[in-house]
Amino acid sequence: MKGAKNSTIRIDKEIDKYKDGNVYDATSYSGEDWGTKIEIDEISKVKIKDLQKYGIPERSVNSFKKKAENMSDNDVVDLIKFHVL
Repeated sequence: MKGAKNSTIRIDKEIDKYKDGNVYDATSYSGEDWGTKIEIDEISKVKIKDLQKYGIPERSVNSFKKKAENMSDNDVVDLIKFHVL
């Protein structure tokens, strides 16, 4: 997974699901196992409108907002930073 992203955004039922320092199997949003493990480095509670301040590209934020129906710019998400083991 060289060159892969090192962060992900979690909403709704996935907020608080992951914990700092824990190791997880990397999977796609549909649940497909990628055969890779990741370790969580940091989890931040961030308002959707502030994601760009944390290095999330505007294009990604706009795409996320389209998918996140019924969420406002002031809703809080988990911004998870991780590294591949």
